[in-house]
Amino acid sequence: MSLPLQDMLAAGAAECSALVINAVLAIVDERGALAAYLRMDGAFFVSEELAVDKAWTAAGFRTPTTDIQVLFDGAAPEIAEGVLSRRRISLVPGGLPLMDGHRLLGGVGVSGGSADQDIQIAQRMIQAALVA
Repeated sequence: MSLPLQDMLAAGAAECSALVINAVLAIVDERGALAAYLRMDGAFFVSEELAVDKAWTAAGFRTPTTDIQVLFDGAAPEIAEGVLSRRRISLVPGGLPLMDGHRLLGGVGVSGGSADQDIQIAQRMIQAALVA
């Protein structure tokens, strides 16, 4: 399945407009490579790297960034700390995996709003991918 990248970015941008926020939207492919990116005018520059890292983390673990910590509950401290302290790993809300059943298609990351807003925008981008 080829991802409808422009549709996904447009859906995310429309959701940002509805929420009256400026954000950065990132989409990575199934291997974590950046596939599409949009920085809205007025978005925080720190959101640029955050959005990409959120998408990369969600795709890499096939799990929303809000749930990554749970994957390491009960793990040896050196394993949990070793993995979770890696530079690109993000536990910040706003990263979602893009799945087709059990098949990973990529990941979406949004940064610029509140945690709930970033998640809402990412969900809208995922919906746009799945209806296309």
